[in-house]
Formats: sequence, structure tokens, C-alpha cells
Amino acid sequence: MASPAARAALTRVVPSAFGRLSRRGARGRGALDGVDPRGVATSSSSGEKKKRVGGVAVRATTRLSWSSGARSFAAAAHVDDGELPPHPIQTQRVSKLMSQRGMASRREAEALIDRGDVIVNGGEVATRGMKVAIDATIDIAGDSDGGANALLAKKVTVVLNKPPGYVSNLPSRGEREASELITPRNAIYHHSTGGGVVGGGADADAATRRKLEDVCRDARALNVCGRLDKDSRGLLVLTTDGVLARAIVGGNEIPKVYEVVVDAIATREQLAALNGPVALDGERLLPMRVETLEGTTLRFELRQGKKRQIRRLCEGLALRVLDLRRVHVGTCDVGDLPEGRWRLMSEAESASIRAAGLAAAGNDPNRGGRGGRGGRGGRGRGRGGR
Repeated sequence: MASPAARAALTRVVPSAFGRLSRRGARGRGALDGVDPRGVATSSSSGEKKKRVGGVAVRATTRLSWSSGARSFAAAAHVDDGELPPHPIQTQRVSKLMSQRGMASRREAEALIDRGDVIVNGGEVATRGMKVAIDATIDIAGDSDGGANALLAKKVTVVLNKPPGYVSNLPSRGEREASELITPRNAIYHHSTGGGVVGGGADADAATRRKLEDVCRDARALNVCGRLDKDSRGLLVLTTDGVLARAIVGGNEIPKVYEVVVDAIATREQLAALNGPVALDGERLLPMRVETLEGTTLRFELRQGKKRQIRRLCEGLALRVLDLRRVHVGTCDVGDLPEGRWRLMSEAESASIRAAGLAAAGNDPNRGGRGGRGGRGGRGRGRGGR
């Protein structure tokens, strides 16, 4: 195994493994010192191709790997006193891997670990703070009292059709918060036997009514996933599911669709400007898709949410927003949900949003992944405010 001195010498002999190399000529522009175009490190002596740096003889053999349209190479070098060690195995905390794979939020994962319900690689019981290889197998064990399943089953996601006049969260004195609308009277649900949308919580069967009452009792604990400002209306997602919240607000994977009424018919030039490169407060925004639905109604599709983004961009083009309504978050649709009423997000909607967020962040739910940039949907954290 290479000594520290040998490693230091090696980094000086083969400077950076990823410079640019010309395919023309022995010393074309971009060639590295000490490397000829055949990829062999040279020395001034006529014997073995070695270079002595800091008292360590280094034999450098550099293999060039050309990729289409890119001039890059991978360098493999050896020192006389042994091979360099292989790249260290990447490890990560079990709780973070569980969060990245969509198994549970970080807090839920730690609770399951503390209970002894998390099994690594088929046999080892995970402990808090434990690190494992990023491709480790992680399972949640079902125990006799059903505690693990009960913990995960507590996740609740509410879809609310917010009317104007309510703030999404963090109300100032005298303001009304959207969570005040999460009451049994305002609930719309899918009947457990009939399968269709039927009235409010008062008409529900006993089991459904208990579930609705539980949600309403803890409504202020729900986290907002993407705020709507006080004057805006439409689909507002509130949840206790940390993984789903991160998928919605923690990255740019889940599209949000808005129907916006402005005070004039948008011209071709105004639409082109909205669909082109735009910036707010000196920050360039991700591209939007904007089109005219009918008359003065525009459809905006965003993957990034900045405070009052739509209103500010329209104002910059002399278009005044008269009404702004969010109609989609990913596959979740406000549909015909009456204004001021709420329902539980379906399993299909939740699974679709989770999967989209994990896939775009580079996480395979069944294997290790690099993990997307985390985000929180907490009461003071949800992005947005269109």
C-alpha cells in the first residue's frame, strides 16, 4: 500500500486525472506535461519510464479513454511499493438512506430504528447513527404489536381547495389560517363501500368519521407543501409525510399548474417573454410553460416556486393578475372539490408524487442513491406564495 509520501508524489506526477488532452501531435495544446499522446508518462532517462519525485520512484501508466465529443481521460498510476488502495466504500446513515429511498422521513426512520424495527442486509438490527454502504438492503420488520406499521400509517396528506382571504400558514394577528378549514363539516370523502364522492364527515360511516376527526384534531400539525398567498386560491397540500413534502417542495421535480386571469389578452411577445429566460431578484429561474387557455386566462406550469413569482412576472409585462388558481400539484388535481372543502390525498396520488420526486433526485427506492437536496414542508418552510 502506498505511503503518504508516495501518494503526495503521485498527485504531483499525474497532476489531475481529468484535464483536457489534444488528440493531435506529441505536444498539442492541452497535453499534460510528462504524458505523450500514446498515454505513457515519460522521463528524461532512456531506461524504464519512471520519474523520481521526493525520493519515491513512480511508474505512471496513463490509459486514455475517449468519449464522444469529449476529450477526457482516466489515469491509472502505480507506485513501486504497491498498488493504490481501491476507492473507499461510500457509506451513509441508515436513517438518511431510508429517507432518500422514500421509506420514511428522517424523523420516522429514527423512531423505527429506536424501536429495533429496521434490519440491514437481511440480519443486522440497525442502531441510531449507524452507517452502512449506500447500496445496503434495508427492511422494516413487522413486529407482533404492529408498532412499525402503525407509526407509518399515521402519515396523513390533505388536499384543500383554499379560498382567497386565508393565509397558507404563519398567520399574523387577525388573519385566518387555511388549516382552520380542516373540519369534519368541510370534509369530502370516498365512501368505503360506494366508492363515490359523497357528502361531509357527518354522513360518513363510523370508521371514516373517526379518521376524519383524528385529522381535524391535529390539523395544525399538518405541514404546508408550497404556499399560496392570501389573495390566491386553489389546491393546497398539507401533510405529515416528510418524504412527500420533500418531493413537492425540496426540489424541482414536481410540476405545479396554475390558471391565471389577467386584465388583457396576452400578446405573442408577452407569451414569448414568459416562456423565455426570466430572472427575479438577480436569480435566473427555471423555464416555465405558459399558454393562453381562453381569452385572458393563461395556464402556467412551474417547477420552481418563488414568492409571488407569477404576479411579479406578469406585472413586469404590464399584465395585472385578477385571479390566480392552482389546479395541479403533480398528479394531484383539485378537480371538482368545492372551494373551502378538503379531502384526503389518495394512495395513487401520493405514490406518484413520491416516485417522481425520488426518480428525479437520482434515488432508486430499492438501492442506494445519491440523494436529492432535502427540503421541508414545515409550517414555516413551504415554498411558494404565487
